[in-house]
Amino acid sequence: MRRPTRDCLCTSRVQYGTADAVSSFHRLPLVQELWVHLKAAKKHTFVPIHEIAAYLGPAKSMGMIGLHAFTGNDNVSSFHSIGKSTALKMMLGYEGSEDAFITLSNGNLEDARPKLINFVIAMYTKSKMYKSLTDCRRALYAKFQRPMENVPPTEDALCQHMRRASYQAQAPVS
Repeated sequence: MRRPTRDCLCTSRVQYGTADAVSSFHRLPLVQELWVHLKAAKKHTFVPIHEIAAYLGPAKSMGMIGLHAFTGNDNVSSFHSIGKSTALKMMLGYEGSEDAFITLSNGNLEDARPKLINFVIAMYTKSKMYKSLTDCRRALYAKFQRPMENVPPTEDALCQHMRRASYQAQAPVS
């Protein structure tokens, strides 16, 4: 009888496969090493998912699929002037954000909504001084004279964005 392997290699052509692998790694108890082989034209990269998941820890790892969907991909719009690396740095430093992204990827938008609104405010202002998205938009546009592109979306637009991101984050699971 063969012993099951504890190392695994997956191949993906898109970044979404890496986020999905990081998000799922802690749910695979028999796998010790998980590598993703990214192929893009002539460039080949091997990504050590097990090292990324160990660095992030179980909670933040499980929130990665929600973060990836929330910050934009092929089917979900992105935030102007805020990329995935900025959002990841914010998630690593913002207490409770991983719960919001796990909740988003599970489809429970009512619980995720206030946390994600606070996360978006923090992404655009780097602080927690605003209590609502409307106050944040007003201050950034009127007081700090930021152009409209550098102001967070309206609350209704953000809710639509959350719905799309939640649907996208659940797609690989089903």
